[in-house]
Amino acid sequence: MKNSFRTAILPILVVAGALASCSTPKTLNYLQDMEIDSVYVAQRAPELKIQPDDKLGIRVYSSDPQLSAPFNSWSTTGEGSPVAGYIVDKSGSIDFPVLGRLKVEGMTLEEIKKDITDRIISQGFIKEPIVTVSIDNFDIAVLGDTGERVVNVSAGSINILELLSRTAGTNDSANIKEVMVIRTTGDTRRAYAINLKSKDLFDSPAFYLQQNDIVYVKHRGVKFSNTGSTIWGVVGTGLGLTSTIAYILLWSNSYKK
Repeated sequence: MKNSFRTAILPILVVAGALASCSTPKTLNYLQDMEIDSVYVAQRAPELKIQPDDKLGIRVYSSDPQLSAPFNSWSTTGEGSPVAGYIVDKSGSIDFPVLGRLKVEGMTLEEIKKDITDRIISQGFIKEPIVTVSIDNFDIAVLGDTGERVVNVSAGSINILELLSRTAGTNDSANIKEVMVIRTTGDTRRAYAINLKSKDLFDSPAFYLQQNDIVYVKHRGVKFSNTGSTIWGVVGTGLGLTSTIAYILLWSNSYKK
């Protein structure tokens, strides 16, 4: 009886274990179609365009600090603390010391830097000024299966993979084939879908993220898709559970005998 029970149950264990082990790993891997040692064209990060509500950090330097000081006269809070930065208003402009009102919406950081530099030189304030410009509130909201947080970007650019690495990646339950990036430009809003399983993500206009983007990682859930990948995930889980129960029964039967 003991041997016959074991003979009957062992094939079930082997098949269930094999199917369960093969059902999940592939669904969790990024860039599945990217081949080792193949060469792909790398797209450069596009330059950010300034939008209303951006906070610009602008500093002017010169060999004579007294000459550059008027351009760095930031406003102060009620406590007397300096407020670094210039908020781009709804009309796309900032009020900059000495130079007055500057239209910056739609410009890149380099274009703003050149514009301010040229104005300072042409108006005879400083012969060789050094101007630095940055976006101080470059924030990206991350929602969904990675948890909810706001990521501040101190560098000039960040892509979707770098962002996810800063949020501890995706969970096993995440739908990595349809990561949504919601982007607002002016008065319009658009959603992009990024498939983390495919190398095509590098060509997506949402691969490099922009200020105020929202990244939403959907929960995979139980979905009967055309490919049947989710169905096999459920079947694999069930078979894994079956093999565990069968092993317990086998062990229990052997113990009693």
